[in-house]
Amino acid sequence: MKTALIACLTIISCLAYGGDIYKRTGPDGKVFYTDVPPGGDEPQEVKVKVHTPSQTDIEAAQRRNSEIEAAANNAVRREESRQEAKEKLSEKLIDDARQDAEFRLKMAPRVCQWVGNRFGGREVCNK
Repeated sequence: MKTALIACLTIISCLAYGGDIYKRTGPDGKVFYTDVPPGGDEPQEVKVKVHTPSQTDIEAAQRRNSEIEAAANNAVRREESRQEAKEKLSEKLIDDARQDAEFRLKMAPRVCQWVGNRFGGREVCNK
C-alpha cells in the first residue's frame, strides 16, 4: 500500500513536471518509478493516461450530487416531522392521563378514617 502510494505520488509529480517516467525493477523485485533513467540496466518507459472527465460526465455527477443533497434534505425534514409528531403525541398522552386521573378522583367515593388515639384526633377524608 505504501509502495503504491509512493509510486502514485512520483507519477503525479512527474506529470506536473512534464518529464518522462521510467519504471525499473530492483534486484530485490521492487518496482521503482523515476523521471531519471537509471544507470546500468535498460529502463522501461511508462505511458500514463490521465482521464479527463467529459462535460457530460461532469453534468451527470452534478445532477447526482443535487439528487443526493435533495434526498438528504428530505430525510432531515421527515425526521424533524417525526420528532414533532412524537412530542405532540407524548403531550397528548400526558394530558389525557392527567384528565383521567382528575375524573377518577371526582368520581371516587369519599373515604374517611380516624387519625389519632382514643384521647384525641381527627377524621381525615379524601377529597
